[in-house]
Amino acid sequence: GVRKVLDARRQGRLPFVLGMLADFIHADVEHADLVESALGAIEQCIVVSGVAELKEHREELEAVLAGVCAEVLCLDHQHAYSQPFRPADLPVPAQRLTDLLRLDSTVAPALWRLLGRTLVVEDLQAAGTLSAVLGRTYQFVTRDGAVVGIDGRIRIGRTQSAGLIARQSELVQLTE
Repeated sequence: GVRKVLDARRQGRLPFVLGMLADFIHADVEHADLVESALGAIEQCIVVSGVAELKEHREELEAVLAGVCAEVLCLDHQHAYSQPFRPADLPVPAQRLTDLLRLDSTVAPALWRLLGRTLVVEDLQAAGTLSAVLGRTYQFVTRDGAVVGIDGRIRIGRTQSAGLIARQSELVQLTE
């Protein structure tokens, strides 16, 4: 579905579509897997500038999708997120995932909203320790890609192929 939408955008049929969320996220190769783990399927979310444009072009977008579902991120409905974070105050090492990224200014507030409460930790034990200290206000991604959600769900395992962000990171590294 997302590929169809991006193809239609390239053809000029969906000019309000800015791209796919993964296109706006830049990470070093060593951190790309962490970002992909934290985002999950959201990395393929379609980004549009606003709800008004989505409403105006919804029928055409649905026609392009042809019965397939897609998630849309409207940038005008995203607020910048900021919360003081002092890693030195924590009982185990952690860092904010957004500190490992280079964010396109177009989607930076949205990505802060999506990932601003995601901390990178060594393992599930560290995630459990911090969850007990911080309460259920943060998501955790471990160095091996497990994700502990705010609601306590744990997603383990990785896809066998590199994701979109990892492939982009590898291409950038090869051209440098």
